[in-house]
This record gives sequence, C-alpha cells and structure tokens, in this order.
Amino acid sequence: MSPATFEAWATSVEDYSSICGWAAPTAAPYVRLLCNTEVQQRIDARLGKQVFRQLSTTETIYFVRSVVIGTRCIVGVWAEFFSLAQASSNSVCAYISQCRAKANECAFRCPECQCSLEEYMLSKKIVMGLRDRSMKAGVLHCLPRLE
Repeated sequence: MSPATFEAWATSVEDYSSICGWAAPTAAPYVRLLCNTEVQQRIDARLGKQVFRQLSTTETIYFVRSVVIGTRCIVGVWAEFFSLAQASSNSVCAYISQCRAKANECAFRCPECQCSLEEYMLSKKIVMGLRDRSMKAGVLHCLPRLE
C-alpha cells in the first residue's frame, strides 16, 4: 500500500471511529478487524494483544502505519511539509489537501503542553505556499491566531 493510500484509509478510519465514539479499549480491536490477515499477524508479532487493545484510535492507527509503511523520519516528514507549494496545475483545494495530509503526518505538538499545533502550522503553511499574492493576503486575515 502506498503512503498516500494508507493516509486516505487512516483518515477514513479515524473519522468513522469518531462518529462511532470508539475509545480505548474498544478502538484498537475495531481497527485491527479492518486490517487484512497479514497485517493482523504483523501487529500481533510486534506488540502483545493485551497492550495493543489498550491503545487509542490515534495510537492504533500510528502503530498500524508503522507496520504497513514503516516509521518515517520526522525530519524528512517536516521537510516535505515545509517544502510544499501550490503547483500551477493544482487547485487550491488539492493544495490544501496535500498540506493537511503532511501536517497530519508531522504530528505537530507544543513542546510545553503537548497541545496539537496541526491547525496552526497548517494555516501558516497554506498561506506560504499559495501562488496568488492577493489570495495570500485575504487568507492571512481569516486565519485563527495562536493563543
């Protein structure tokens, strides 16, 4: 499975999990059931079933990601995020989707309180990578401020 295909799968599973209200220890077994037999066996070999069952949905998907596509070097993921720019052939929606997928991989967190900084970093990155200068200015005025 390609990383892009996996990210699409992971996003849909997280959304479905949120809709269903899955929480640990319910989330991990459901996510495991969505995996094919080979991935289930690889999960079981790397982490005991009892430990795996206690993971949250996000932790479970992160673990499944490491089994399916391997762990990524965070420096490489951040470099990909910060180097993204809107291509001339990309719509604004396509560019934002690419940025959102990369920001999700980066898992930006505040070093002091561990709060997610994904939306904050995403909003700044979207503005930096837009091709149209007037659109940049308009979007910049609409962005939430970090508190």
